[in-house]
Amino acid sequence: MKINVTKNSKLGMAMSEYLIVLAVVALGCICIFGLFGKQIKYTTARAAATLSGETAVAGNDALKDSDAAAAKKTGMVDFNNAGN
Repeated sequence: MKINVTKNSKLGMAMSEYLIVLAVVALGCICIFGLFGKQIKYTTARAAATLSGETAVAGNDALKDSDAAAAKKTGMVDFNNAGN
């Protein structure tokens, strides 16, 4: 008995393989951010401070500043009055 393999079934196999690879990459990223989240946050805060022209602070001050900025609740009113 001969099995007919059509173009659509090959496309379906390729798509499912792509989804499996995508899921593995997503799980890897979640694990990496779980393990190195604070270091990534600290490095990003220092880079943002340097790019904005501020002096990059030593120690965990950049991390504390980023935590304080993240904890601050803002809304559309703050967005509209940002230039004032």
